[in-house]
Amino acid sequence: MVNGIGAVSCYQLESTVRRSFIESRELVELARELTELDGLTGLNNRRTYDIYIDRIWRQSRREQAVLTIMFVDIDHFKAYNDRYGHQSGDDTLKAVADVIAAHAKRPLDFVARYGGEEFVLALYGSPADPNLYPENEAARMHAETLREGIAALQIPHDDSTTGEYLTVSIGVAVILPGARRSLAGAVQMADEALYQAKEEGRNRVVVIQTGDSKFRTGRFRARKPSAA
Repeated sequence: MVNGIGAVSCYQLESTVRRSFIESRELVELARELTELDGLTGLNNRRTYDIYIDRIWRQSRREQAVLTIMFVDIDHFKAYNDRYGHQSGDDTLKAVADVIAAHAKRPLDFVARYGGEEFVLALYGSPADPNLYPENEAARMHAETLREGIAALQIPHDDSTTGEYLTVSIGVAVILPGARRSLAGAVQMADEALYQAKEEGRNRVVVIQTGDSKFRTGRFRARKPSAA
């Protein structure tokens, strides 16, 4: 009888330990999600992006691999929120995020919500066969496919001056990291390409690469205030 009671007690103790272990793992996973992921879209958040982009930049420099950075911004999103409400705005952010995430398929590709209605996509190496397409053309093709994929959602936007449906502008920087190039400069290139896409009328892709003479990092955006 004593042995039977002991066996039951051991079973109960083991069950309690297992349950506590599972709950602890769930709490750890929840904590990870809260610190690494954006609560609305489920994409990586800005904090995770900052950590990742620094690591992938250093790896690109070591391996002399091309790095493509894309900033994706929803056109006239404030007007969309004002007309359709914040719940519709949240639903739209999630729908757009899903399309962007589908364009980060390779192991080292990375997508994050950068802030508000802006997203960032980092592609390690050329997104297409470099024997068939130059890096800048491959990046443009990838970005155009992404832009068209979001347009294909056909989300009505009656207050947009760009079209009847929701659109995005995409700024792309194609960089071969080197000892004299900085990550901050590379990110600024993508940011300036996005600004140029907006200046040219939105709903378009602008690609720049290292050595492009019409962009001077850190000076282009300063000439004019950015429109919302």
